[in-house]
Amino acid sequence: MTDVIVALPQGIRASGLIAELQALKWKVHAASPNRNALIQLVRQRTARILILDEHYLGGETKSLIRALRECNSHIKILLWCEKLRSAMQYQLNKADVDGYFLHEAEIDEIHKGCRIAKLGHQYIPPDVNRAVRRFRKHGAEHPVISRLSKRENQIFQMISTGVSVARIAADLFISRKTVNTFRYRLHKKLNVRCDVQLAHIAIKYGLIEAEVDGSDGDFLA
Repeated sequence: MTDVIVALPQGIRASGLIAELQALKWKVHAASPNRNALIQLVRQRTARILILDEHYLGGETKSLIRALRECNSHIKILLWCEKLRSAMQYQLNKADVDGYFLHEAEIDEIHKGCRIAKLGHQYIPPDVNRAVRRFRKHGAEHPVISRLSKRENQIFQMISTGVSVARIAADLFISRKTVNTFRYRLHKKLNVRCDVQLAHIAIKYGLIEAEVDGSDGDFLA
């Protein structure tokens, strides 16, 4: 069976996943929480699959993925996301990954995703796939959103689901000042005064829905 690297923060989740994968006859390597150590492990090319937590090293996930690709272009990266909106944001913006797991994924789904990645295919959970299709459909129907540039659309997606300016800048490899320039441009184009109103537009047109407890929105599945 193909070797798998598990790069999740140390704890019950990581140890439980490793034990379950080993029970299914996968040979598992537990990565230490260190960027250089992870890159070196991937560079060795003993493993073909990497399960990577989106917050494994505290952020800058896209730059880490880029570094991993540079040292081993054949590694299959399956991104472990805490929320549906995170996986959707990566998928909409064409992140260089081979699939996603959501935090509630059971071992049967993880086993399936790893086998699909091993065969060279992308694994997109049904919830993520439905949410992406819904966002694209409703976004195309909105008279203003449909005319946003690619970058404006990216930033609208992220702001409307509560992603911070700092995180947007890191993920898109642009400065905070540039992010804010796009924010103000979106405010003007969509005739709003703040980011909360951007989220309300997304909710109104079915792009996201507010959670019952009043916390930030989550993408519809």
